[in-house]
Amino acid sequence: MKKSIFLILFLFAVLLLSEGFQCSSPEMTTAKLAVRNKEWDKAQGYLEKELEKNSSNGEAYLMLATVKQQKNDLAGAAKTINDGEKYITDPDQKVQAGMLKNQLWVNCYNMAIDQFNQANTSGKASLYDNSIGLINIAIMLRPKMPEFYTLLGNAYELKGDTTKAMESYGKYSDMMNESLKFAKDKSLFVGVPRESALNSLGKPASTRGIRFNPQTDSIIIDGFNITDKEVYLYSSESKDKKVSVFGWRYDPPKDWSKAEKEQPTSVNTMPFVALSQYYYSQKQYPKAIDNVVKILTLDPSNTDANSFLIQIYDIQGKKDEATKYVADLVKKDPGNKYYHAQYGDILLQMQKFDEAIEQYEAALKIDSKYEDVLRNLGISYKNKAAITQKQLLDAAGNDQNKIDTNKYHPFLRKSSEMLERARSTVKFGRDIDVLGELSEIYYVLNQTDRLKLVTAELESYESVIQPEQKEKYYFMLLKIYDKMLRQPEKRQKTEEKLNNLKK
Repeated sequence: MKKSIFLILFLFAVLLLSEGFQCSSPEMTTAKLAVRNKEWDKAQGYLEKELEKNSSNGEAYLMLATVKQQKNDLAGAAKTINDGEKYITDPDQKVQAGMLKNQLWVNCYNMAIDQFNQANTSGKASLYDNSIGLINIAIMLRPKMPEFYTLLGNAYELKGDTTKAMESYGKYSDMMNESLKFAKDKSLFVGVPRESALNSLGKPASTRGIRFNPQTDSIIIDGFNITDKEVYLYSSESKDKKVSVFGWRYDPPKDWSKAEKEQPTSVNTMPFVALSQYYYSQKQYPKAIDNVVKILTLDPSNTDANSFLIQIYDIQGKKDEATKYVADLVKKDPGNKYYHAQYGDILLQMQKFDEAIEQYEAALKIDSKYEDVLRNLGISYKNKAAITQKQLLDAAGNDQNKIDTNKYHPFLRKSSEMLERARSTVKFGRDIDVLGELSEIYYVLNQTDRLKLVTAELESYESVIQPEQKEKYYFMLLKIYDKMLRQPEKRQKTEEKLNNLKK
């Protein structure tokens, strides 16, 4: 998927190099004078001569890295400051070295993002190469910053180098292991309300807010010390004043500056999605499952991930392991609506409708307006009604007149109640699948007035239906006109529209 990545914002003090001339070698004295005069080539030459004579001169390394940065030799600057860091012992120079590294990686990362976005827009593969080169410089400076590997993998993937893409995503996945274990233990995930996260993590040791301009959302940065580990939580305040978590850092390296530790970052599921699909295609199912579980740790309401988990377990003949995985989550945290929803989704996939209904009902007790659960609960009741009806028909020798409709109609009424509640939400307010389910229910219940209302609403959406949904949409209407409402003229016109799509 091609998508833009946004530049990070990072503020620095101006880097000032010491220009003292006392006790310096002739090479250093000449180099400093050249730096003052912005004679970068001359300065570089004399600093390299100085390091040939004195390879442990930390100040020379610092100056040479700065000179290379001025000459836009970013890779050379990064290598030089890395090589010389162990020789930089003066406290002021150590601060300057840290600031230089910060400047270098931020500039490289932002330029890498810019090249990546331009590649997406223009389709020029060479720009992906530029992005990859720049992000590798940033990695040279901060090898334990996970977000670098997401961008690197994405660039390789869009360039068509699957092997290197998966290698980069794998590094991200490995790097996030401890962070995800912490998140799972604390019921921390993307989108959780900040208030809920604070209830789990405790009182922050520090809190500060950022608002870049009046048009953008606020970002809140909370710092914690939890069992001797630093944790930074990043939350955003939307225009409706809801504050939710979008990322965190767990136990960042000690040598990072406070600004780097506090730098907001989104926790990203994309590498885990790519890895799970890749390992599945390679029939490395345990690795595929490991990455799907990571997706669900970050995004418990991800129904696609739940379905994929079932698919992977199923192909191995281990479907029960999927239910055990989510059942353990529910047992550990029975007040978590997402875990009940996950469990319900898996049970629904396995056609265990009674058990799915139980889990969805539990989720609704926690949040009565949970859109996905309302829809899926409606579908579960509809499927339960269908199974009950079939059992009654089988027992009656397939004679519809001999079965008691009161034994399955209540499930259909419950289904319609849930689906109507679902379509009263923003998410499913114009969902044709929900309307299609309701049309079938109202037909079986002989509630013609409601069927006509649903049909009228479906008809009103014709001009806004996306091209990829047109065929399904016309089939839905065709079924209503032909079987349910017996409207031959509308059936014929819809059939013509359907045939025109196939031309």
